[in-house]
Amino acid sequence: LLNAEHAQLVPLGGQRLSKPTQETVMQRDIGMDLPDDFCQDMSHAYTLPARYYTSDAVFDYEKQQIFAKSWLCFCHGSELAENNAYVTRRIAGENLLVVRGRDGVLRAFYNVCPHRGHELLQDSGIAKNVVSCPYHAWTFKLDGELAVARNCEHVAHFDKADYRLTPVRVAEYCGFVFINMDMQAEAVESVLAGLAEHLHSVCPNVASLQVASRTITDTPANWKVIVDNYMECYHCAPAHPGFSSSVDSASYTHTFHGRWTLQHGHSKSSSQGYSFDGDVANQAFSGYWVWPCVMFNVVPGDDTMTVIYEYPVSAGLTVQYYEVLMPSKE
Repeated sequence: LLNAEHAQLVPLGGQRLSKPTQETVMQRDIGMDLPDDFCQDMSHAYTLPARYYTSDAVFDYEKQQIFAKSWLCFCHGSELAENNAYVTRRIAGENLLVVRGRDGVLRAFYNVCPHRGHELLQDSGIAKNVVSCPYHAWTFKLDGELAVARNCEHVAHFDKADYRLTPVRVAEYCGFVFINMDMQAEAVESVLAGLAEHLHSVCPNVASLQVASRTITDTPANWKVIVDNYMECYHCAPAHPGFSSSVDSASYTHTFHGRWTLQHGHSKSSSQGYSFDGDVANQAFSGYWVWPCVMFNVVPGDDTMTVIYEYPVSAGLTVQYYEVLMPSKE
């Protein structure tokens, strides 16, 4: 999957799937047997059938219809604050790169060379003024333009302009960097309307925080299982006694706001959970689930939050990034 075709998410079999074909495949492989009014009444909501969590066919469909078309939270903005800073991630089978150019502009690309598909950069860091492919040394400017194609000066019909890095949409929103593989997608500010305002109301310093720690785990679970777990606190008392000792269950609410939800409860200082000064302005816990698979948690105060990124690998494996954001990395 390279260049323009890569951005169009061509299946490995080589044929682009039209919408009717996608529906036919899903009907054949997993069955479209959910009632039309499935979970429309949230007071009578229930879990999806088990195959939706285990089927490879479902996961392939999700990659094309959810992850290729949704705004995905990529990282905190502090990781890309400096010119030439870059971050890479693998999400639902795609290798992605976000870099801040020498001109200060944030850009995102597929992290593959359009020549032979080799990975360009790994992990995160500060790039040189150009990115050189380790395979054949094709060299790209940070705006994606091909600067040097070694020994190709006299190749017939070769035009460097045809071999830019394939772009991905990118936006900064509520202190974080989001990407979308659908170049025609609606703006993130519209899709996640109201999230930035609410997050800033409980954590005014969110944009200036730093990633103080990060834990990466390979979790043998479908990404929706992890989301389902986060979306209910029925398990909190037995599974998270420390958290439960710090949050007033009587005041705990869960509200839905389109593509994001809010779990909110008044907090109390606890030796088992978290402690805080009684004079802090924010004395509540706020937990945000943001479609499709990132969670923001804000504890009392205005200078600490945690973020849980869910990056699906397969129907049964999800890579989780758990980050603590604080005023300083130290």
